[in-house]
Amino acid sequence: MKHLNNEQGNSVFYLIWMLGIVGGVLIIVFNMSNIFIEKQNASMAAEQAALAGTSVILEETQKAIEDFDEKAIAQKLLDGGDTIEEQIDEKQKEYYNNGYSNSRALIFAYNEVLPGKMNKYEKLKEELSDHLSSNKIDGKIRNEVISVIQRNSGLSEETEVEINKDKWYIEVKTASRYETISSGEYVEEELSEDVVQKGQGPSLNYVEEIFN
Repeated sequence: MKHLNNEQGNSVFYLIWMLGIVGGVLIIVFNMSNIFIEKQNASMAAEQAALAGTSVILEETQKAIEDFDEKAIAQKLLDGGDTIEEQIDEKQKEYYNNGYSNSRALIFAYNEVLPGKMNKYEKLKEELSDHLSSNKIDGKIRNEVISVIQRNSGLSEETEVEINKDKWYIEVKTASRYETISSGEYVEEELSEDVVQKGQGPSLNYVEEIFN
């Protein structure tokens, strides 16, 4: 009987020991999964924020074109009766019909049409330069970026926004925070770490022509 009790006691101890190991492994796996998820979240937030910042530039570009078209009667005559906006719309339709999204088609149209038109019409370049000047759009871009970061539970205080002047796209560097859980043995203490990721928007090559 004593021998049987010892065996039962050993079995219970062994079972508890095994459960402890399994629990520790599960906690480690959970923490690793949590890190991966937070990296994905931070990466997606950075990409979405960069796109939101890019939309500010696109909106101001559209406003500048509209302002130019309202004043430039001679341009319409020189370009066969079409305004700059109409020429861009036509080019956008071509890209869209080739399978690109509407927003991507617009960017391609801007990149293709605007540089040549700015060289031809100095007033168009001046309108674009005015609408896209740093003191006018930097704050708007950052506000849009931060809004997206906050909606995705990112850290706005760790967010940086830059315009890459080699390829002319908005780059966002941001972070999200993950916290580990502890098991007391295998993970001794809870930790809080920031996961940093970067995201970028599409290249707006026509912007280079504005500031050259």
